[in-house]
Amino acid sequence: MHSTALLESAVAASALYNEVVMAEACEALGPASEPRTVTPGRRPVMEAAGVPHELIRWTSRRSAQIAACLTDLEHEYVAATDDDGNLKFGPEVSEWTRAKLNRIAARKTRPAKPRPRSLTQLREDWRDSARAFPAAGADMRTWCGGAHRVDAHHRTRCRT
Repeated sequence: MHSTALLESAVAASALYNEVVMAEACEALGPASEPRTVTPGRRPVMEAAGVPHELIRWTSRRSAQIAACLTDLEHEYVAATDDDGNLKFGPEVSEWTRAKLNRIAARKTRPAKPRPRSLTQLREDWRDSARAFPAAGADMRTWCGGAHRVDAHHRTRCRT
């Protein structure tokens, strides 16, 4: 199978999987979904409607680490020179190169595997982390209560 066709199939399968998971979560839990632009110029991702971006960033620390590393790698890429001092690449990073650099950034920032912890310990750690977040000026009950719920008639919104 050609690698481009394989990638396109994997992307389509991933999108279908994400759509099914969101639809089932919306059906089971009741929230509406909405698109959110994570990276300008890229396809938006679907998320539960009404969840504040600050709350998402609090739970997405790894994404921030990868993004910071990607920025550094892109800078190194466009500034790379050969032995004669000429730029090796162009001043622009192509989408293909950005995807490859993103994979490198993900590997470079991947933390070591933590020692196994019990579910009880994980819950305590998550609770402590959640309690620390509002200390930065947010009220978790207000934030979590902002997720939009829809009645059975409107749940089809999740399937789009």
